[in-house]
Amino acid sequence: MKTNAAVLSIGNEILDGRILDTNSQFLFEQLNPIGFHPSLNVTCTDEISEIQRALDYLLESAHLVIVTGGLGPTEDDVTRDAIAEYVGESLELNEQILKKLQERFAARGIAFPETNRKQALLPKNSFIVPNEHGTAPGFYVPLMRGGEQRLIVSLPGVPGELKAMFFGPVKKALLDLFGSRLQEPEFYAFRIFGIPESQLSQVIQKLDLSERSYISYRASFPHIEIK
Repeated sequence: MKTNAAVLSIGNEILDGRILDTNSQFLFEQLNPIGFHPSLNVTCTDEISEIQRALDYLLESAHLVIVTGGLGPTEDDVTRDAIAEYVGESLELNEQILKKLQERFAARGIAFPETNRKQALLPKNSFIVPNEHGTAPGFYVPLMRGGEQRLIVSLPGVPGELKAMFFGPVKKALLDLFGSRLQEPEFYAFRIFGIPESQLSQVIQKLDLSERSYISYRASFPHIEIK
């Protein structure tokens, strides 16, 4: 049975082309080898209603949804609000995170901006993902959907912070929570020359492959890569 994973990227700056979403590519590159099946990738605006609508859509089939972005201190950073409301929990001030934020600014000789206080607000009953490289902690929230265990993980959109958090506590948590049902896939890659993609597809269809197998094609002149 496949354990489906989806990524929800949040930010108007992605949708209007100001920045390129490299986080999704990174996450799928890391999730696939440990046994998660990449299923969906969605980008939405910085609006609570749109974030919740995207979560509804993704959780219909995904057991894991990693949300990136929207954890900053500004008024358009509403990811934590959207997820807390979605799972039916209130936001609670985490005094330990608040103290760490205040110490971070004090160490740089900067007065603590009260706007950063919102970064210490996390959904009740969520699990904290520490951020050693920035001010926005992440978190994850388990929930049930259709009688199955699901998980929402919320991480900052800054690539360097996201990667460090994934390789640290996030990957361990995913293996702990889903480990019993994860099965690392086997990959075989072939480069084919001199056959059109349509003809190659007909050849592949005649093979006696397991129902659990899936095939992807990538045409890149002068060859076709089959995985």
